[in-house]
Amino acid sequence: MTNWMKDKLIDLFKKHAIKHGEFKLSAGGTSKYFIDASKVTLLGDSNWYVTQLIWQLEELGNNTAYVGPMSGADPIVGALVYHACVEGYKGMKGGLVRKEPKDGVLIEGCELQPYDRVVVIDDVVTTGTQALRACKAVEDAGAKVIGVVSVVDRMAGAAENIGSKYRYFPLLTIEDLGLTAEVQGESWLANELQRSMPTA
Repeated sequence: MTNWMKDKLIDLFKKHAIKHGEFKLSAGGTSKYFIDASKVTLLGDSNWYVTQLIWQLEELGNNTAYVGPMSGADPIVGALVYHACVEGYKGMKGGLVRKEPKDGVLIEGCELQPYDRVVVIDDVVTTGTQALRACKAVEDAGAKVIGVVSVVDRMAGAAENIGSKYRYFPLLTIEDLGLTAEVQGESWLANELQRSMPTA
């Protein structure tokens, strides 16, 4: 990973995306800080850093699609598909996983095929629930997940949860942002990890 790009991205997150207070997390539990990744991923320069850092992950270089949950992954997936086209990969697909199906469709955008090799993208992960849900949607469509990338990992179980099934690549962790991992309690975390795992 290109260190200067990572350093730039860290600076931008510290400047724009971190809020302090009392926040309820979508994964459950509470936190004394909130990371609003959209403040970074919807800025031109920082979106470019994110795109470049993901593009440079050689382990994921043979993919045919990027898919992620709405709405956190929207600007990242769009930028990656555009960058692929600029680099000459004009057939790169992009998809966004809805919270609920609309007219029977769960993945908006591309229609995945069995030959597709998909990288799943999420912005901020806690236990990895939404990323794993996106993985299941990809696999239910018949395609293969070759890896999962998060922009920021809150270090609350996502690495273990996602990494037990897929190759997992966090660009940053909360420790990179000068924050401390918060322990929500062993029972909460164990229950959340079990609940977030896709079922057959």
